[in-house]
Amino acid sequence: FTQESDVALLKGIAEATHGQFRLAQFDKDLHDVFTSLFESAKTPDMLPIEGGEFHADDAIQQVTVVATKENPKVRIFLQAPDGKRLTATDVDAQNKAMRWYSSPAFDMITLDHPVAGIWKVLFSTGKNKAYIVTDMGIVTDLKDKQFKRGETLTVTAWLNRGGEIVKQPDILTSTQFTIQMLAPGGAVNEFIMRDTGQLGDKLANDGIYTATVPLITLGQQKLTLIAKSATFQRETTRDITVIETPSVSHAPPVTVVVSHVVKPPRVVSAHAEKAQAQAKPVAKNALSLGWAMAGFLLVNLLIAAIVVLVIWWRRRRAGQAGAASEAAKADNADGE
Repeated sequence: FTQESDVALLKGIAEATHGQFRLAQFDKDLHDVFTSLFESAKTPDMLPIEGGEFHADDAIQQVTVVATKENPKVRIFLQAPDGKRLTATDVDAQNKAMRWYSSPAFDMITLDHPVAGIWKVLFSTGKNKAYIVTDMGIVTDLKDKQFKRGETLTVTAWLNRGGEIVKQPDILTSTQFTIQMLAPGGAVNEFIMRDTGQLGDKLANDGIYTATVPLITLGQQKLTLIAKSATFQRETTRDITVIETPSVSHAPPVTVVVSHVVKPPRVVSAHAEKAQAQAKPVAKNALSLGWAMAGFLLVNLLIAAIVVLVIWWRRRRAGQAGAASEAAKADNADGE
């Protein structure tokens, strides 16, 4: 609500959840916003309202009028083809062919076997909308609400009555199926739907009409599917959002050159190979014998060094003991 809201975040949430985003600049715009959301969410099969009028034909067994109110004070009238105006007060227990529910936000009126002709939905004041839901409507398989720019959208539609596809030639021969696509800027493009088994249509004359729609313009688009003949017209609407195709950056390929140096094979004669095989154990044995001799010599040198040290130590001890004895004798002589 207003530009103070986080528009980018709300749009992102709507796109991620395949929902709808609408911005109401002022409180007076809320009615139009909720009406637009109602159209998208309910996707009703409706007779067009042009100047508050709709045409009921003999094929309609039941019609329901949903009329929204700009404010609770708005009064709603339904004018029959004979000019008689009907209101909620005209409904009673005896008149079971008409049921009227009134609320502060909208009125819902259901008519069984309505009289063929032009009916009018009239409002006492204000900017209001009405939706006319019938038992024979136009149905489409369009479900996804978000597409990428550059895609081609294949749309199929058919008339449905009582849960079955209408295939009667007397109805379809004079009926034209079209798609009107309203872009964000207000431009309207029209696409003809065909049941010829060509141009995307799978099977000819099966009652299912097809058109291919290129998606070029970004933003929210309103698709109105119309089935129109000389005596009736059916519509249904779908809102879709066209987003930019994410760009994918491709890094240039990296070329790695690996050089292999191939050494020429060594040619050795059979005699040389035999000599080498015999020389290896000899060299190994010679090496082991050398280490053994070196160890033996080292051990003997250590033993000899220890023996010399022991002899030297004993002789020194003996010399010191002799010197002490002579000194003692000399002291005794001096005493006498």
